[in-house]
Amino acid sequence: MKDATVFGESARTLLATLSKCATSEDEDSGMVQFGLSVSPEETGPVMRALFRAEAELLMIDAETFDPMAPTRTPEQRRADAFVGIVTASVAALDEA
Repeated sequence: MKDATVFGESARTLLATLSKCATSEDEDSGMVQFGLSVSPEETGPVMRALFRAEAELLMIDAETFDPMAPTRTPEQRRADAFVGIVTASVAALDEA
């Protein structure tokens, strides 16, 4: 099976690690929390990809900043980066 690189890391490795993610939902607020328990070896690729994805979003936020508009919070940016990693990994493997 072919692999692809996403945010500088193996898409296959990222998805394998992120598939260990557990979720819990607060029915009152509708918020979902993600929990991930991985080995130290698995942490590196995920964190590097997350940092790179978040940095990319931060640059976009800087370029599109409008002082009169609401801005994305760091927590929102991290969540968006997480979704971006999963989405990009799936897309990259579909194309590989």
